[in-house]
Amino acid sequence: MDTITKQNIDEIRTLSAPPQLVKDALGAIFLLLGYSSAQATDWKLIRKELGKRSTDDNSILNQLKNFQAEKCDPASAKKAKELIGDVTIAQAKSVSLVASHFVAWTLNALNGV
Repeated sequence: MDTITKQNIDEIRTLSAPPQLVKDALGAIFLLLGYSSAQATDWKLIRKELGKRSTDDNSILNQLKNFQAEKCDPASAKKAKELIGDVTIAQAKSVSLVASHFVAWTLNALNGV
């Protein structure tokens, strides 16, 4: 699950109007991490959270590294699956190489839930 780097996060955070696939992938990640549905669809909040320093315990990077699928709320996982849909890593790569890292993390995490 270490496919996402600080550079990936910084690149996505700079997008003021990202493609829908990017929004959906990040929204699914935020749901899996325990954020509410409203928070997971709020791009301004997502950008703010992505901007937290990677040395902070509650930074997204640390949350991703410390994610434990067995502790994930089943209802949140279901919402994340619906949000990410049947997107593939190849489809994500066609939109953005960085987005494909987020999709890969999400798909991997959902397989563990």
